[in-house]
Amino acid sequence: MARPRHHQSFVKMANILLLDDNPVAQKALAGILGRAGHKFAAANTVEEAFHFILQNVEVDLLIMELRLQRSPGQPLNLLRLIRSNSFFKSLPVLIYTAVTSRDMVKTALNLRVQNYLIKPYAADKVFTEVRRAQEWGWINGHFDDPRSFCAQMGLSIDAWRMLLEGLLKQLQALSPSLKLIVEKRDIEPFADEIGRLIKSCEACGFWTLYDVLNDLISAVEAQQWMRVHTAVGNIAIADKFVMHMLEPDRFPAGFVDADQFGEERIVRDPNSWLHDNVLSRCPLADRDQVFSRVAELKSFPVGESKAAAFRLAADGHGSSIQAVSEVVENDPCLGALLMQAVNRMIVDRDSMVEDSLQAVQLLGGGRLRDAATEMVTIPERRFDMPPHVNWYGFWMYQFGCAKLCEYICEFMEIHIFMPHAFWAGMYHDLGKVALAAVYPESFSGASKLAHDTETSMDEAYIKLIGVTPAEVGAHLAERFGFPPWIADVMLHVGNPEESIEYRELTAIVSFASALCLRYRIGSNGDRPPPADLPLSEFPGWSIIQQRVFPSFDILRFGDVMVDWSARLLLQMTGRDSYVTD
Repeated sequence: MARPRHHQSFVKMANILLLDDNPVAQKALAGILGRAGHKFAAANTVEEAFHFILQNVEVDLLIMELRLQRSPGQPLNLLRLIRSNSFFKSLPVLIYTAVTSRDMVKTALNLRVQNYLIKPYAADKVFTEVRRAQEWGWINGHFDDPRSFCAQMGLSIDAWRMLLEGLLKQLQALSPSLKLIVEKRDIEPFADEIGRLIKSCEACGFWTLYDVLNDLISAVEAQQWMRVHTAVGNIAIADKFVMHMLEPDRFPAGFVDADQFGEERIVRDPNSWLHDNVLSRCPLADRDQVFSRVAELKSFPVGESKAAAFRLAADGHGSSIQAVSEVVENDPCLGALLMQAVNRMIVDRDSMVEDSLQAVQLLGGGRLRDAATEMVTIPERRFDMPPHVNWYGFWMYQFGCAKLCEYICEFMEIHIFMPHAFWAGMYHDLGKVALAAVYPESFSGASKLAHDTETSMDEAYIKLIGVTPAEVGAHLAERFGFPPWIADVMLHVGNPEESIEYRELTAIVSFASALCLRYRIGSNGDRPPPADLPLSEFPGWSIIQQRVFPSFDILRFGDVMVDWSARLLLQMTGRDSYVTD
């Protein structure tokens, strides 16, 4: 059997700045970008955004809302300011707004925006625009390509870097004197320094600064002092572009990991479940206490960033069924919320809905807005357990399991279990989310306990609180009116042989879950199966095997899974278009 290969990042993560004073929009976009590991910052005003860009020139893409409460009418002024700046005129700008005016679209396009999109945010569109911005590489465009330039000039890369370092020192030495040029309207005392600076720009291929310096000289000669002021301002930030070329992988101070945006720093109190002395007192709750707390939940909880995206789509301001569908379709928590809402309206047990997109259609605008208002949310940080587990990894595991269930049915030609297999795979591990809502450290505590004692997550949960997520998930699924096959899969996914009515469906989800762990498609907190364990010994396979053709080759399936899983990972993180066959 082919050994699983782990996904490697093909591209540098992007630094994204959002200008939008709506905290819901900020959280929603951060949630999307966090899936791909991008960096993120948000500005509430035009002034704040421009100041940020001046301090952190490594902005790969500026995303702008045109309708700001605090700066009405000003975002386009920021765009004009950027386009008139010698250094920032090529900065990629994406308009992602609630404004649909044709005149506004025309004005923005005339200002050379990368695209003009209408909210709510759609992950595939966001990832496409980020990719386009990265491919443009606007900062590097201010310089000659280093390798081509060095080959043409007969320089080594190290020699070119030394020239850049010399240029940086010259800029830093000149910086204190720049204001004097404007104040005294006299460039003569600094003519020699500026002349040397021009030669240094030419020597290392920094042509934008070369042009700015020559424009400064021309402006002084023409006594065009506003032009002089502009040129001096540009020279004052040139050192940041040089530093970027010297340290292209530097993490700009103004950005944070997108999945950490808006999260307060956690300070562990003495009673934290993550302290060894506390874990040694297990159990920290008993079965009756857990079910009593869980009974207070009105629905399965939703992660804060996805909840923000849902509210943005379903708030009644220009939203549509299609917009809500794009937010809901890949998220198990939102799917569960809407499945619960729609099945309340259905009397016939055989007609129960499991498909979240069908639920969106049946609920309609008013009920969707009600669901957005009533949903229970939890901070994503409750699933942080460095270095391998976080909320986005857990989401990837859930969605990956659903896609794998679908693929198993297709590849093994057992179509009778579709589409139930997809949705059962999507929802099967929601018990962990419910427990995290009532016991904030239950997931991280169980993860630590499982790691320290080399046991499974289910065993760790039993030791920690006397009950498994499977039991809690199945209990809530029945209470919330989920289809019976969903509840059965939730309860028996760890031991599909114990399922009676939906045994084969449960086996498919159990097999898919183990495949997700082997091929590192996210994480549910459990350790991957041993590397030498053949797929024929994975949980669920002995049951599935009775359904497939006798000639089915499990070893070939394993070989196919290597590439298939790698492509799925790229798709889920928005990087699939970076890779070509």
